[in-house]
Amino acid sequence: MHRIKTLWSLLGALAMLTTVCSFAAHHEAKATPDINGLFTLIFELGAEQTPWSIAIEDQEGTTAVTRFELTAQGKFANGTEYQSTADCGGLQEGAVNTGVCVWTDEDGSKNQVRFTCENAAGNGFCWGSGTGLTGKYAGKVNRWSQRNQDGNVLAAGIWADAE
Repeated sequence: MHRIKTLWSLLGALAMLTTVCSFAAHHEAKATPDINGLFTLIFELGAEQTPWSIAIEDQEGTTAVTRFELTAQGKFANGTEYQSTADCGGLQEGAVNTGVCVWTDEDGSKNQVRFTCENAAGNGFCWGSGTGLTGKYAGKVNRWSQRNQDGNVLAAGIWADAE
């Protein structure tokens, strides 16, 4: 009889441990979603999204420092849809735009991404890359392109692990 009680106690403890481990693994997976693969992004980039910009012109051309405030929506390769806001600072020299954005997701988490984008043809198409610095983008890189037509931006690219 004592062995049966001991066996039931061990089975109960094992079932409880399995439940706790499954719960922890489930929540850990949610905290760091796999965002690798293709992504899409839609946002507006017009006068309302640019609170200030300063341009300096010299013999080399024009350099502009700009702040952007964006609201974007998109989808990751794993099917997860997202909506984020961003506060960005950028430097534009000729056809090359570089900067950093701090993205804030719907749940309040913050993610910092450094970006570059080049529009050599001056036709509204931009080709670039990004490096995740913090949050879900930390340790990730991307290659992407965007089309800016009348302030409406459609972008697509691919996220991958940096290593």
